[in-house]
Amino acid sequence: MSRKTPQQREQSKKAKINPLRSDKYRLLSRLGDGGFCEVFRAKDLVNNRLVAIKRVDRTKPTYQKYSAKDVERKIKKLMYREAAIMRALDHPNLIKLYELVEDSEQIFLAMQLAEGGELFDRIIKRGKFTEKDAANVMSQVIRAVKYMHDRGYVHRDIKPENILFDSESDDSKLLITDFGLSRELEQKMLTNCGTVDYSAPELLKSKLTKAGYGPEVDNWSIGVV
Repeated sequence: MSRKTPQQREQSKKAKINPLRSDKYRLLSRLGDGGFCEVFRAKDLVNNRLVAIKRVDRTKPTYQKYSAKDVERKIKKLMYREAAIMRALDHPNLIKLYELVEDSEQIFLAMQLAEGGELFDRIIKRGKFTEKDAANVMSQVIRAVKYMHDRGYVHRDIKPENILFDSESDDSKLLITDFGLSRELEQKMLTNCGTVDYSAPELLKSKLTKAGYGPEVDNWSIGVV
């Protein structure tokens, strides 16, 4: 999701929330939005737990406007691919997927909720991290990304906005989220994607060079963070 000003983020949170049309989940508040997806804090009424819901609402005018241009097929493919990758991964520093739900009006992912906010916001609030705190953050990120690489996946969008604190505590566990751009390593990667400020040179030049790139692009992003 793109970075918004504090005013834009507050307006987004206050915007009208369409019901989820699910007996199992109740939406509580909007956490963010970008493109065709919205992310909500929600209650799992069956398992009595808080979750994060990433939803594509097919009834929204913006979605219907582009659905005729074959965007429907692409978005559905991306959501199912993201879910498949999340199901294949099981690490304490990676957000967990509970389930994917689809009907005629929506597709959504029900996921683990991180209550402590983004690393980006902590950096803005604190101004700087001590060497000890920075080492604690980055060691968790590195372990999680190494786990992904060892199992044949690359994230491709490591940035402070996609690194979440599990709680408000300063020594909280970290959780990497947003696997929408993740891919299997066995596939040749040429797509210029992710967030340019954190992207490796070989990723940015991939369309020109046709040389492709590998999991090292995540290592570059970690270095920038």
